[in-house]
Amino acid sequence: MVSVKLTENSSIGRFTIMGLDGRTEISRNDSCSISVLRALTALSSENLMFSFEENDREEIMNVSEKILGLAFKELGKDLGSHADLCDLLLPKPVSSTKKKASKKSSLTE
Repeated sequence: MVSVKLTENSSIGRFTIMGLDGRTEISRNDSCSISVLRALTALSSENLMFSFEENDREEIMNVSEKILGLAFKELGKDLGSHADLCDLLLPKPVSSTKKKASKKSSLTE
């Protein structure tokens, strides 16, 4: 579920938006949840900041080609694939790779 709130540099202090729970007033500190489709069609707004989550991936991957094109246009990017859009919008996975300690053989030649 996408979260939306006003940006720190927003020219407005409060804004009413149609959220998943109906009309909701948002601010720089107060956010609400909106649909992926609603967020994709408003990405270029200078007053709104959208936070996508990994669980939005399936819905982004299933948007129509028309919405896909509109989302890339909103982002000011050349048209790409659904996977490209996910790469742009979704948080990057946190890598927790550990270096494996090299084991020295107890056998000697």
